Amino acid sequence: MREIEIENRFKKYKEAKPRSRRSLYFIYAMLAVLLVFTVITKAKPLLFLLLAALCAVINYHTDMMTIRITTAPHLFASLFITRVMGLHYGIMLLVISTFMIHLYTARMDMDTVISLIANSLANVIMSVFGLASFVVIGLVLVSLKFLLCLGINLMIHTSPEEILFEHVSGFISNLFLFLVLGNAFIYLFS
Repeated sequence: MREIEIENRFKKYKEAKPRSRRSLYFIYAMLAVLLVFTVITKAKPLLFLLLAALCAVINYHTDMMTIRITTAPHLFASLFITRVMGLHYGIMLLVISTFMIHLYTARMDMDTVISLIANSLANVIMSVFGLASFVVIGLVLVSLKFLLCLGINLMIHTSPEEILFEHVSGFISNLFLFLVLGNAFIYLFS
């Protein structure tokens, strides 16, 4: 009896809890209002809340997909928050938007722990090199994190599909975020 119950648990795919369109529109409207207030007031606590909420929503929707194509905006956001507000806020953003969401969606695996440690190390390095160009140091840290995680995941025999859809897509999206938005964000909020 117990074996059948365990087999049934692993056969079922994870599905998002059904939400009405009205509640989703409300969440997106609140994020839009928070964005407007953040840009108008340039308040750093509002910026932290906006980026944490945005990354949490993106990570939640990514975790609920059958095929996870990860954009990993939490790395860019945490490095930016570390640069603007300090290391403890950057680590807190990682915990809220990555660790808590992966626990909630039951997607906490060895790959997530490795990525979280690498993201934390990148934040520590960003706080040490605070005077360097944000875009240049960000691109270097994103590249180093990608190579480190790729090497570790190859050593623990992670599937090539997971490496492609999670790490390569996250690397490309973070390169794009740093090249396109890096200087604009620093100009707006520094």
